[in-house]
Amino acid sequence: MISHLPPGIYPCWAEVSLSRLEENLGAIRRHVGASAVCCVVKADAYGHGAVAVSQFLQHLGVERFAVANIEEGAELRQNGIDAEILVLCGVPPSQERIAAEYDLAVSIHSVEECDRLIASEQALRAHLEFNSGMNRLGLSEVDLHSVRERLCGSRIQVTGAYSHLSSSDERDEMFSRQQLERFDAVTRGGGFGVRHIANSAGLRFGDALFDFVRVGIILYGYNPVPGEVAIDVKPVLHWKARPLRIDAVPSGSPISYSRTFITTRKSRVATLPVGYADGFSRKFSNSGYVLAEGQVCRVLGMVTMDMIVVDVTDVDVTMETEFSILNDKRNAAHLAADLGTIPWEVLCAIGARATRIYV
Repeated sequence: MISHLPPGIYPCWAEVSLSRLEENLGAIRRHVGASAVCCVVKADAYGHGAVAVSQFLQHLGVERFAVANIEEGAELRQNGIDAEILVLCGVPPSQERIAAEYDLAVSIHSVEECDRLIASEQALRAHLEFNSGMNRLGLSEVDLHSVRERLCGSRIQVTGAYSHLSSSDERDEMFSRQQLERFDAVTRGGGFGVRHIANSAGLRFGDALFDFVRVGIILYGYNPVPGEVAIDVKPVLHWKARPLRIDAVPSGSPISYSRTFITTRKSRVATLPVGYADGFSRKFSNSGYVLAEGQVCRVLGMVTMDMIVVDVTDVDVTMETEFSILNDKRNAAHLAADLGTIPWEVLCAIGARATRIYV
């Protein structure tokens, strides 16, 4: 994606393709039609860099963003994002004034939270979260209507209602259908402003689109249900490193901590500046690999906090070679499968030491 690493950059970096981000957004918009798109940029935009990603998406006409907490929302406001920002995890005590100062749309999940926000006397916009079956956060049907009534006459304006699909990536649609029916029945008839429930996997349900959809992982290039949602997206982030050292070692040489790997032949090894502090899991010790010149380079020994050692005996590499930790051929879904986890976790785990370079 880039031909030369900019000078002064530590040789472990992540390239974020803005052109791919734009293409993915376009594909999503075509799929959802009249429904608007709310871009989920919590957790530093799933590791892609929330500020730069949001600035670019706002340039493309995105009018809604979702974050996890007040701090994430305030950071976007401080960096020129003037679109609506919805805070999904609510407002902790003492942060009501900050939410109002930065004009953040807050989520209300309980009657107690509602009463506290009213008592703060801050002018706020709020989306009410209905618990349609996930049982993580959200109001019951009775409490949803109670909160709406309590807010009448207060300085808090209800501008939206939403819920969250817990099982939209499962082949069996029954529970998701039940959630959709509950949400629609409880919020139908007006008085709640905009309504939204669909996440990335929820795009498979045409009746889940409502006024807008909240897209996260699919925006960054990973379709959680490719057989169900006909949206072609590509990974936005590539993660790379250049070696700190390349050396020849004789047969019988121990590699890394605890000597868990001993070479069985004369070998050539490269030390890369990426470790578990950067999000490259320690579980890849003696089992993971990276790519160089399109060829597999196995991890030898333990993954350490800051470095790994890989076998380059059969690969023609130099100190200028770019080793790919994540690319199109080996992306976050592949690493996740090897780790027994999900692409979300792999992307969010990439540490801040890997400088984000926007292409």
